[in-house]
Amino acid sequence: MGKMPPEASTKTIREVVITMLGNHESMDLIHRYTAMPLEEIEQIGREQQEKGVRKDTFFKTVFQNKTMFRMFIRDFVDAQWTQAVQEENLELLPSLYPQIIESTRENDVVYRLKMGEEEMVIIIMLENQSSVDFLMPFRILEYMTRIWRRHIQDHPKESQTKDFRLPAIVPILFYDGGGEWTAPVSFQEKVDHQKTFEDFVPKFEHLLINLTPWTVEMLAQFKDLAGLVMILDKARTPEELAKIQQLKEDFWECVMEQLAEYGMTGLMTEIIYALMTRKGADKEQTLKVIEKVRKGEVKQGMFAYSEELDIRVARKRGFEEGKLEGKLEGKLEGKLEGERKGRLEGKLEGERQAKIEISQNYIQRKFGKTSPEYLKAIEQMTLDQIEALWNDLMEIQNKEALDEWFQRYLSQT
Repeated sequence: MGKMPPEASTKTIREVVITMLGNHESMDLIHRYTAMPLEEIEQIGREQQEKGVRKDTFFKTVFQNKTMFRMFIRDFVDAQWTQAVQEENLELLPSLYPQIIESTRENDVVYRLKMGEEEMVIIIMLENQSSVDFLMPFRILEYMTRIWRRHIQDHPKESQTKDFRLPAIVPILFYDGGGEWTAPVSFQEKVDHQKTFEDFVPKFEHLLINLTPWTVEMLAQFKDLAGLVMILDKARTPEELAKIQQLKEDFWECVMEQLAEYGMTGLMTEIIYALMTRKGADKEQTLKVIEKVRKGEVKQGMFAYSEELDIRVARKRGFEEGKLEGKLEGKLEGKLEGERKGRLEGKLEGERQAKIEISQNYIQRKFGKTSPEYLKAIEQMTLDQIEALWNDLMEIQNKEALDEWFQRYLSQT
């Protein structure tokens, strides 16, 4: 059985396992740390899932994969030591390692990196809330202190010698909250009169990786799977989603090579499912995207991913515009019935207009210059007819098939 921290003496092993499951630790890691049989851990996991206690741990799932972690570190951290980051010298540590069993930092990832006879610890603290934690420098100092305390406990004899050294710790804050991170990265800035007492104030900074200013084009320059994951998470507006379809062929070639080399198809489908579910995509369309990726049609799958979420955004926009228009019309008529009818009609028309725009843009992106007759036909379609068009567009692969579809449609109208 692995060493348990002193705090665990006040908890049962089951409680520790529940905490680790809530922190989205892998089953193997929990087994190694607690010695509980895997079957029991899986049973507890099922019980906790039924209670709905699982949290959004998307990026933790990504960074717990050593290959993804290596790519991410080399992409975003400009330092010589990152060249030593290899899968074989990385050890993933459980979130309980720093002895913060009661911590709410369930999404953090902790690695031990071996560099010859030396070792260091890398922490990635994941922040995806829109609000900024201005005490982050203090929390990181506390985190580092607990990691060092645990290291001393793991080396009781060596720690009493003159030559004993604590491992270096690199704290990284990864922020995906959509806004600016305005809290200081330097601990000294959180201490009053730090200039006067600078000799007595801990001097350290944490690395800040803020995804907000990164564009799809900038992330594509990495030409790796980590960059693709960041792009998929980053692309949330119709404009950003459209840029996925504009990525150059060499980007997709690199992604395909890495999927094959590292056997990452399973992880990518898990990531895509988590992202599309979180963004409210249609389940049937999500499964279609995943199936394309499993077949090795990654580029086509990512195009379908952007199209489905583009449609989702358009539906939401159409609903909101229609709802507002309906309320205004109802108020002007001064009648409850007018408000109800106006809201419904406005919502439907707003959704229809949004779908018309998305359909026209999609067809011109996919097939190039399009007959004005086709574009005009789309403008006159009902919602049901546009839905039928979308369903068929998923299967239409060339201009000839598109022409055939519209000729058939026009002959029936």
